Amino acid sequence: MRVVKPMLHYILIMHSTSGLPIYERKVSPEFMDLKSEILSGLITALQQVSQYLKIGDLSTFNTHNYKVVIKSTENLRVTLLINLDDNEEEWKVVAEELATTLEQKVDFSNWRGELKKTIFNFDTYIDEVLSRFSWNITKIPIKQVEELELFGFMIVDKESRNVYTCNIEDTWKPSELIFKSESLLKEAKDAKIESKDYVLHFIKRNGRYCVIAFPTYVSQFEVERYIKTLDFATLHLYHMLQLKENMRDMAITAIGTDAVNRIVKYSNLRVIDILTTVEHPLETIEDFRRAWIRALLQVHAGGENH
Repeated sequence: MRVVKPMLHYILIMHSTSGLPIYERKVSPEFMDLKSEILSGLITALQQVSQYLKIGDLSTFNTHNYKVVIKSTENLRVTLLINLDDNEEEWKVVAEELATTLEQKVDFSNWRGELKKTIFNFDTYIDEVLSRFSWNITKIPIKQVEELELFGFMIVDKESRNVYTCNIEDTWKPSELIFKSESLLKEAKDAKIESKDYVLHFIKRNGRYCVIAFPTYVSQFEVERYIKTLDFATLHLYHMLQLKENMRDMAITAIGTDAVNRIVKYSNLRVIDILTTVEHPLETIEDFRRAWIRALLQVHAGGENH
């Protein structure tokens, strides 16, 4: 497992009217020292040029090493320096949250540059915000989906900040898929994005997201089958599922001997452990799902940490 930290290097909050810096913070150790007055002057000048050319407020631009994200509120302008390949839309959300919170805490309508008397414990608050944009990413071996009719999948548990990816990262950035999931699934439980090369299915279940990537040639029948299986896995991610007592014969009649044998064999594992360690995990999880809908299983909490 690897912990993915925000690729944020520097924060500058400035007074939008006067252009004076209010707060700055160097976040990453490799970021060079930079005088806030220089950057605030640059941002103010660029905004003035944008307005003069009537192209609106400048919200992002790239330098040689960084991407610059700018978000303005009534009295404040927040500038974030992030990695060039980071998702700028996600960081715009962070910038807006920082600006909005500071506006609520401090009255900047008549601000005269009295910095230290007005700032609350903003460092602690920023630490809390950044922690919400950190994810514990576990890569599920690609062999778990080899010979299957899907590219890969990703399951996101927002509460624990755990992300489980299988053959996703080489094509899609997990952070972008997480942001896209939150955007698409605000009001819906399912969504889909299609291109000429792939189809992405998005599922929301109990505060978790699942994204499944399919080639475009896969039949609708197979798509629905995998969606049902991974929907079930997302819902029961940390559960251990076992046959109910005295249900073996009934289960054999309903789903077959081989399926029942697999259920018994892997009943001591959580669903996430099946996904990461068992050979042909989706086939095994589908056995559990078929038994579940026939009320043949009982559920045990398996712990919330991977």
